[in-house]
Amino acid sequence: MQPTIERMLARRGFGDARLLLAWKEIMGPDLAAVCVPWRVRQHKDGAVLQIRVRGLFALQLQHIAPEILARIHRFYGYAAFARLQFSASPHVDSANKKG
Repeated sequence: MQPTIERMLARRGFGDARLLLAWKEIMGPDLAAVCVPWRVRQHKDGAVLQIRVRGLFALQLQHIAPEILARIHRFYGYAAFARLQFSASPHVDSANKKG
């Protein structure tokens, strides 16, 4: 992986790019089209994955957060994050949009 990408990932708290690269596979195409993993924050109770969500979908994803967290944990094979945090953003990575 290029050093520039590694620095960007490290600044956002990601140890590697696996989650970002497999996001569409983990979430499914419909959900991946409206959200993107943004940052990992370390807290005393464990890591928090911050997810940027397009528009009003943040509330919808909050309701299914346990399912999303379970999908991510299945992908990693262990409980990688203690919880998820969603934030609405009009600018979600266009690579995840449908089309």
